[in-house]
Amino acid sequence: MTRTRRRAAHDTGEEIWERVVATGEEGASMEEAKGDLTEAQWNLGKRWIKDYKCKDEEMSFARFRDHYFAGNEQEKSLYNLSDIFKEIDHKLARARRSLLEYLPPEAIGTYRVQLAFAQVDGILDLLDPMEKAGYSYDTAEEIYKHLEDEERADQPRAKSTKQPHGTTA
Repeated sequence: MTRTRRRAAHDTGEEIWERVVATGEEGASMEEAKGDLTEAQWNLGKRWIKDYKCKDEEMSFARFRDHYFAGNEQEKSLYNLSDIFKEIDHKLARARRSLLEYLPPEAIGTYRVQLAFAQVDGILDLLDPMEKAGYSYDTAEEIYKHLEDEERADQPRAKSTKQPHGTTA
């Protein structure tokens, strides 16, 4: 059995980033982006890119239709994000069914389990509009813009004073 030399996340991340950036608009297939990295090095490098490199470069790192891209293209970023939401939605629904629903009644009545149900259900409720739209931001926009237009016609909305996360007034 041959052992692969351990490499720092920074090194593998930079290697992946350089390969992806070099492909430009076409993007890099997973095989192109991964190169000769092991699965563990590949995953570690991708995490490093998302945690550090994107911030440093002020660019997204997105998987779009089986290719990886570095850039600031809204469609690719939202497509990747919708895949992530779909995965979270399915994992949470499965976890609710397999971990919580079949607990004995005395456990379900406890505060801890009720809190777990509330947390899972709250997240699933937040993901519900995306699920109804087939995890498509285009479809969600059509559905909810139409509903928003109807609501706006019924009642004027107050302007929000809340600032986006990480910004100051």
